Amino acid sequence: MFLGWRELAPVQTFDLAVGDACAAPPRWPHWLEHPGSEPAVSFELSYWTPETIRERKVYDVNWMLRRAKLAPKPPGGPRDGVKVRLFDLIAALPRTLRG
Repeated sequence: MFLGWRELAPVQTFDLAVGDACAAPPRWPHWLEHPGSEPAVSFELSYWTPETIRERKVYDVNWMLRRAKLAPKPPGGPRDGVKVRLFDLIAALPRTLRG
């Protein structure tokens, strides 16, 4: 995971009632606020398959391409293999070179 934390818009808020749940895609930044005095339980359940790891790499490279003012195609396109190899190359670089 070579991408640093950055504040991004838009922010979405969900008011959940007792028994409600909310799911976010893997690695989406999120936080919880609980305004009451009663206890609240939060847990994360995630699993990674080879397909989801590949998709995550494509999303990360797409993020970098958008920062470079380009318009990358979403995962599932013919350039996914190139994006995965680019991710692996950048991830293998020493942290000092990655910025």
